[in-house]
Amino acid sequence: MKWTCAVIVTLAMLATAGGAAASLPPCSTRTIAGTYAAVIHGNLFVGTADMRTLDPASVPDPAMAPPLMPAAQVGMLTFAPDGTVTGRVWPGFGTMWWSDLPFEGTVTVNPDCTGELIYPPAVGGEGFNIEALVILDNGREIRGISKQMPLAPPLAFISEYHRVGGREAGASQGVTPQTRGSWVMTCTGFTPMETPSGTVSLSTSMLAYFEVDANGALTGRAVHKVGPGFVDQGVTGTLTGNLDGTLDGLLDMRPELPFVFSAKGVLYDEWRRGAAMPMFATFETPAGSIRVPMPARVCSLERR
Repeated sequence: MKWTCAVIVTLAMLATAGGAAASLPPCSTRTIAGTYAAVIHGNLFVGTADMRTLDPASVPDPAMAPPLMPAAQVGMLTFAPDGTVTGRVWPGFGTMWWSDLPFEGTVTVNPDCTGELIYPPAVGGEGFNIEALVILDNGREIRGISKQMPLAPPLAFISEYHRVGGREAGASQGVTPQTRGSWVMTCTGFTPMETPSGTVSLSTSMLAYFEVDANGALTGRAVHKVGPGFVDQGVTGTLTGNLDGTLDGLLDMRPELPFVFSAKGVLYDEWRRGAAMPMFATFETPAGSIRVPMPARVCSLERR
């Protein structure tokens, strides 16, 4: 008898949950009207293709590209109620970076909270990129995947869009992200290294934790691994918000390591979480500073 009652109660709960899910309101473009922090990460398969075909002026090294290259992008996009999408993005492929590019596209939304985002390639070229979308939490977040890419060689990526303002388009414009507080940053990827037999790629990971004061100055520690090497060191730098909703960061690894990372990023979730891309490393040499582009990657930022 007890077992029978338990089954009846369980079935009743499932029916109630199913009814609640079925009663969710349908989605439309108004569901996602507002400003979002955009984060993209994936890979570009180039085989033996020469990446200079993308943009000859942007490639400092004429060497052939490796078969698989990382891709990353952050940006701020505004989705209007009529389905138009505008904003600015910072994309990277391999060790090639573009800064503050305009973004224009259109989004369609189905009643079941799926949809498509269509836009021309940020770095130029013909055709359109198409992302398949799923809307979460009544428009608080959107997840996407590359569905059609005119870029050759092909690019596969996952996209995340996190609401940073109110429901109406442009509601968060002119709001500077606040960075003061305690943060944790985690990264993983690879770093190219020159050897007598040629360039090799070493896997890398980093866990950094630091305090940021009211002026954006940071102090803390970074634990990171590059290939077989392991370093636990102090770090300094800056993490500052911009009026367009983006972040600029510097992470000074000296004196343990002779370089300073510069990064671009975004914050969301009421400035509690975010993402940053280390784009360049600046080395100090007797002849002066050398600025080296870093492989594309997205690091996560979270408040402690």
